Amino acid sequence: MAITLRKIKYHANLHLLILAFVFICISCPYFFLVSLLSCLWLSYCRTKLEAFLLRSMEDGLVADGVIAQDISQASNFWRIREGISEASVKVGAVYKYDLSITVEKLYDIVEEMRCRLGDNAEVLGYGHLGDGNLHLNIVSSKYDDNILAQIEPFVYEWTSAQRGSISAEHGLGLMKAEKIHYSKSPEAVQLMASIKKLLDPKSILNPYKVLPQSVL
Repeated sequence: MAITLRKIKYHANLHLLILAFVFICISCPYFFLVSLLSCLWLSYCRTKLEAFLLRSMEDGLVADGVIAQDISQASNFWRIREGISEASVKVGAVYKYDLSITVEKLYDIVEEMRCRLGDNAEVLGYGHLGDGNLHLNIVSSKYDDNILAQIEPFVYEWTSAQRGSISAEHGLGLMKAEKIHYSKSPEAVQLMASIKKLLDPKSILNPYKVLPQSVL
């Protein structure tokens, strides 16, 4: 995410995203947003969270951190997280991948792609640590077939080798229907096709999506 922040800095129209990062050391390799969905005893939860953050900083696990004091501050934190995709588009062409990978290997593909692409593109990685969902965004000044050839099928092959999924959150849709075999066995794909034919014999429900045409 540090590279993401540097890229955001290039665009004045996204200056609001920068202001929230004044206190952050850009040299830190990772940034985490922790969201507490509910807490019956707010003051108790805040005390525990502050103690955890302080202990993590003392142990050298965390360089710095801040806890939102109200809804407005919490919303600003989420604006930073949700603004990554918007900021990337301002740079140029974005090659997007929605992967699921085991948590311990979640960032490995980001580092692999940075080595693979070098200075030809910026590689950004962000997502959900809790469920292993990684949004891999590769950004270049303009679309380039040579860059795409360096990305695919490598990203799919790497993810398959880690027993991950090439479509974690947003579905296979049209673009990835022919790539389902990277995540599913031939037997599983054939079973899915059989169920599809049983329930939709005329293939009028979401045609051309999810399953490759070769099995329908």
